Amino acid sequence: MAIAKLESELESRGEVKQLNFFPPEPTPEPTPENIKSPAVESEPVNTEPDTTGTLTRGELVKYIHANFPGATITGQNIGDCYTLNKKGKLKSQRLPEFEATYGFSYLGKIGKENRFRLT
Repeated sequence: MAIAKLESELESRGEVKQLNFFPPEPTPEPTPENIKSPAVESEPVNTEPDTTGTLTRGELVKYIHANFPGATITGQNIGDCYTLNKKGKLKSQRLPEFEATYGFSYLGKIGKENRFRLT
């Protein structure tokens, strides 16, 4: 009732205000962390992994055929060295032999492709 009486007194004086049970929350002052700076154009960030100095399987096979006359190795031969069969074992155990014979090392999957480095 006291609030209703106060509202009617304020209206009679021409002072219309919204009365609240709770005081309004103060507006926080902007801090340097909250101040937005103008958009600064920057160079796009390269999210691709660095593959400098590495070869794909196809590039490796081309290198081997160009540098080792008579080599009969195929991309499939190399791929079988890191591909699992249905039993969860590698299809071929010849990777160390290929690496020693043709002078490369298998780095693993970088990005979306298996990569190799010449040694």
